[in-house]
Amino acid sequence: MGKRVHVVSKQPEYGATEAFNWANEEFKDLLRNCGAYVCDEEYSDEFELPVGDYERSLTILKRMKENPDLTDDDLADLKVETEDEQNNFDPDDIIIYGIKESIEKLDCTIEELIEILENFYEERDKDSDWIKFSAW
Repeated sequence: MGKRVHVVSKQPEYGATEAFNWANEEFKDLLRNCGAYVCDEEYSDEFELPVGDYERSLTILKRMKENPDLTDDDLADLKVETEDEQNNFDPDDIIIYGIKESIEKLDCTIEELIEILENFYEERDKDSDWIKFSAW
């Protein structure tokens, strides 16, 4: 077996939404604080996460918008178990104060953040179980 160079025969296609100028690490932190499994290299401009984790993160943010005093107990119903151990989720993975801190670092309101995340969700590759991001 070898390791050979291959040409990329199809260039990636990007959505129209762009956000978080020079804050892609802060965006990754937000997703991780929501309990998402973010797959990346340290300080990488490209990263991805399972769509289910992204959907759950969006659900958490919407609940925080409705109830700014949200607690861990309010999220107990979000527990999801799958056959893939990487995608197993426990509400204990959520760091509420970390989410609030991340929103502050992203310099936007929770309403703006939700709108951006919803746009990203609509523009994702719907044939993939992963949502992929690239910052440039």
